[in-house]
Amino acid sequence: IFVGVMMLENFCGIGLGMILSASIRAVEMAPQVAPAVVILFLMFSGYFLNEDSVPIYMSWMKYISFIRWAFQALAANEFRGADFDCGESDLICFDGNEWLERLNFEDVVIGTNCAILALTIAIFNVVAFMVLVYRKPKFLRISAAERVTSRGEATEGGEQALSFKVTV
Repeated sequence: IFVGVMMLENFCGIGLGMILSASIRAVEMAPQVAPAVVILFLMFSGYFLNEDSVPIYMSWMKYISFIRWAFQALAANEFRGADFDCGESDLICFDGNEWLERLNFEDVVIGTNCAILALTIAIFNVVAFMVLVYRKPKFLRISAAERVTSRGEATEGGEQALSFKVTV
């Protein structure tokens, strides 16, 4: 399950990268924009902020974070039903289910999160394709150029013309 969820998360990241690469024309800008977008997904994933501490007007962002769905599935996979051995010197000792409650992940269904990740992969790839179709590259048109023969006569294109002119 762990490897499957990680693969889904990686494919989501690849899809996001394709969207950003297709959307940004300047090659130098894509590596500068991508970390900012990933940081937004990380901030609302549950790694750094508990879901209850996110302001209400920004709470919708947690639903578009593919990192959140993967983190929830992985946490549920690892902690659900787990018991930990705690020593007497440990101040706090929780079992796996209590950790999930503290993260507000007690209702997480791994299959649902994997389905959401698969849907996100499909959406990211379709959006990337649509951006590529919309912003299709403009190629230069090659047309036969006029050539002057050794006798000073002009010939127009065809198989006899050896030089080409490029028009935009």
